[in-house]
Amino acid sequence: MLKQLAKAISIILHPVLMPTLGLFVIFSSSYYMSMMPQKGQDVTYLIVFVSTFLLPVIMMSLFLLRKVIKSFEMTQTQERFVPFLVTAIFYFFSFFTLHRLNAPGFISSYIFGAFVIVFFISIITVKWKISAHAAGLGGMIGMILALSDLYHAHNPHFFIQAIVAAGLVGTARLFLGTHTIKQVAGGFALGFVVMLTTIYLYPI
Repeated sequence: MLKQLAKAISIILHPVLMPTLGLFVIFSSSYYMSMMPQKGQDVTYLIVFVSTFLLPVIMMSLFLLRKVIKSFEMTQTQERFVPFLVTAIFYFFSFFTLHRLNAPGFISSYIFGAFVIVFFISIITVKWKISAHAAGLGGMIGMILALSDLYHAHNPHFFIQAIVAAGLVGTARLFLGTHTIKQVAGGFALGFVVMLTTIYLYPI
């Protein structure tokens, strides 16, 4: 029962869902609700969902069929590099498309930060199985703090929910034996630091 719950948490809070969930947080802030028309929000959602969720999932399915990976969990360190690198390319495509469409700077910097996180994971995972789940939530929390600081878009409920989600997903990964506590903590730190750094350095 607990194992099934941990697996469900890992699926619901999968890192490829974080960019889309992050957009929901951004568009729920009073600043972006008043600044960006609904059509623009819908187009942004579509671009991000397709390139950071749908395409990576299709790619993973193809890799599974071709036996490049043994499962969607990618429990073996050596099978994680190529899928993560290809996913990073999809993430960069999302950023590049939004940038060319003159999307608001904060949104572009958020997606660019997500790309940098996945790219770093693809490199690190060659030697060390860092937690992508924890990195995704770390990036989410970093984005929420940056949004609050830069635009005074205070969303304490989203922040609390993200903290709880990070705790749940970290516990789930440890319970399943997928990662060690160092890999979970390292993933969270990577996502948090990279996202904050990217957003503050990227020209908004």
